[in-house]
Amino acid sequence: MTVVSIIGDEDGQTYAGDFFKVLSAAGWDIEYGRPLQWSFSGKTPIGIGVWINEADAKARRILKSADTFVTALTTLKLIGVPNEIGLRADVPSERIWLVIGVKPRL
Repeated sequence: MTVVSIIGDEDGQTYAGDFFKVLSAAGWDIEYGRPLQWSFSGKTPIGIGVWINEADAKARRILKSADTFVTALTTLKLIGVPNEIGLRADVPSERIWLVIGVKPRL
């Protein structure tokens, strides 16, 4: 798994760090050993997202761990849409990205 927040978003960086600590303590293999900061083109991610490689999904190679992780986040009410996984070509094959976007407006 890779934990990613938006460059310059201090709240998102803090939240990503919290997720990193919890996931590391739970035994998840976190790529790079720390959360990454990322610059996104196009629409800025909002809230928490789970992304996998688009080609993996089209080939029906969705990681069971990604599905389980999304179910857990939904159960904890950290994401609102059950079983929603973002499909992105820029996510490496067989990896999960936990994306911490900007705070949703209420």
